[in-house]
Amino acid sequence: MDEQDQARYYLEEACMRIGFPQEFGQALAQYLGSAAAMNDMAHYLVTDRPHTLEEAADEAVTIVQERSTWIDIQRSEHAQQTYNAFVNRPREDEDKDNDNDGNSDDAGDEWFRIS
Repeated sequence: MDEQDQARYYLEEACMRIGFPQEFGQALAQYLGSAAAMNDMAHYLVTDRPHTLEEAADEAVTIVQERSTWIDIQRSEHAQQTYNAFVNRPREDEDKDNDNDGNSDDAGDEWFRIS
């Protein structure tokens, strides 16, 4: 029995322990998807003991939304790190042309000096 199957089993057991049908536990497991979410839901059912199926379903929706939000944040942070690495990468032309005028002269810009 792998982690996913074990979490599904615990969720179904938690549903039956508080008087909900086993089929409801199966539906929750299918909706939640991940073992971590199923374990969170089983813990909620055992500790908070919701009185109606609607309360339990609302908690399942909340767990899925929190997971989706976490995934979005992780993707956003990864994209930001990738962008920062691109912007801050070493460039070959920086050593040759520090004045960014397109001319790679070592003396710098002399056009502003009056002789």
